[in-house]
Amino acid sequence: MNWKKTVKRKLRQPFETLGFILLLLLIPLTPRPLILLQSRLIARILLRFCSSHRNTALENLDAVFKDSRTTEAKNNILLQSTATFIQTYIDLIWFTFRSSHRIKKFVDTHSFETSIQTTPSSTIFVTAHLGNWELLGQLIHHLQLPLTTVAAPLKNATINRILNRIRQKNGQQIISAHGAFKKIISALRHGHHTALLLDQTLSPTKGGIPIHFIHATAYIAPSAALLSYRTQTPIRFSYCIPQQNGHYTVTLSDPLNPPPYQPTQHKATIHHLTQTITHQLTDTILLHPHHWIWSYPYWKKHTP
Repeated sequence: MNWKKTVKRKLRQPFETLGFILLLLLIPLTPRPLILLQSRLIARILLRFCSSHRNTALENLDAVFKDSRTTEAKNNILLQSTATFIQTYIDLIWFTFRSSHRIKKFVDTHSFETSIQTTPSSTIFVTAHLGNWELLGQLIHHLQLPLTTVAAPLKNATINRILNRIRQKNGQQIISAHGAFKKIISALRHGHHTALLLDQTLSPTKGGIPIHFIHATAYIAPSAALLSYRTQTPIRFSYCIPQQNGHYTVTLSDPLNPPPYQPTQHKATIHHLTQTITHQLTDTILLHPHHWIWSYPYWKKHTP
């Protein structure tokens, strides 16, 4: 079965790449209302024809909300969250054209800019696949803050290279996952900021640790806790939440400072700090469930 999927993916990739290049040419010129309409339309098509995406998401929604939400309400959450996911990648392209003008017009950064003034020379920004996480990188560059990030590679290598070039054009220093931990430590010690997405599971063979996440235990990456504790760098949670009119509101939490480094307490401290981070992510996800990706197998993949 795996070889069949591989062959299908190889056959599909040239068409994916061609379609993506066409989007690169068309999206920057598209009016804002049409961007929102396209996102909702593509979301409906995806949910209609991609049963695996739909079924995984509904299983997760049932597990988290049980009978506290009706079936109609859960389907509405799924539709809006899928549209948000589509809009995130459309906007990654759309905001590269006339970036400063469009960020000033469509992104409410007042609270973020006020809070960022208290940020020290290095900060670990933590976010989730909630709202528009890609726009956060553009915003940090817009505020002239040096940012180093790790980008998870896509299966389509050509599209992956194009997306990373766009991110680099937006001011991010993109590093590969191989040897990323040491590179980020070096970046933090040289006054750079880093941003991490921490709401997906990680195999215990790759360092994931058992953490309670929303409603059940899952293996979660302790990377933010390790970086913060090792370098004594504060963590700040930031989210870019979509509004109904096509605008965004960006939030930034107060700093979460790590405890003083003590080698004898390393394992317990990392676990406690990772659980604290995950609790904060949980609270924000449940506050904005319509804008979180529900189609990832959070509690089936790498679950204790």
